[in-house]
Amino acid sequence: MGTWNSIEYTDATRGGCYSQLKCIDCHDPHQAIGPRWTRTPAQDEAVCLKCHQEFVAADTRRQHTHHMAGSGGAGCLDCHMPRINEGLQDLVRTHTIFSPNHRGMLESNHPNACNLCHVERSIDWTLQWLQRWYGTEADRLVLGRTYTDRKGPVGAGWLESEDEAVRLVGTDAVLRQRAGWSLRLLLERLDDEFLINRQFATKGIEDMLGVVLEDLGYRFHGSPDERRPGLERLRKTLLGHEEEVRGDEER
Repeated sequence: MGTWNSIEYTDATRGGCYSQLKCIDCHDPHQAIGPRWTRTPAQDEAVCLKCHQEFVAADTRRQHTHHMAGSGGAGCLDCHMPRINEGLQDLVRTHTIFSPNHRGMLESNHPNACNLCHVERSIDWTLQWLQRWYGTEADRLVLGRTYTDRKGPVGAGWLESEDEAVRLVGTDAVLRQRAGWSLRLLLERLDDEFLINRQFATKGIEDMLGVVLEDLGYRFHGSPDERRPGLERLRKTLLGHEEEVRGDEER
């Protein structure tokens, strides 16, 4: 289900809204986007609500999303256009508009919209709520093959996935949630065999901890032998920050 490179038009044609939605409904062809998306969530969701008018009323939307207004889970894009595509310098939103209870995503252990926010929760926890709210069913035999630990944090499984794209999206997800419990696993991504995974992990860890990894002797573009001493130094220096980051999460 996941399309890992940023191919917006092709992705859009695969989504449920393609017949009604045009590129220029969201993008101004005469204005550069720039390094950051500048439209507000309300502006983005107004495009969705032109067709889905049944969700204009706050009470109706609350019944649909099961999340409080203003929270991430109450918005259209985080659930229906999650950040699972590799951009130039960041993870960007997929333009394949689909439902978060898509069985293919859930059963394959590819990043799903629910656990991109709830990285610390298990897939069984996610499926419990999806079944209760939307009647979602998943093949338990398939789940048993694709998830090595159905009771553990889904985010941890993504960080250790055999699929390099899943590791990349998982890294971005736990960093966005400032998941301090994952720091030990995040440091392993600094030794990922794919340079872009190491690059994204470096940027995210630096932003989360307020450090410069080069100052500690680590360069993401180095060879395995060049990275090894820096990684050892990072493990000794940074793993003590796990509780500090957890404190930030609680605040």
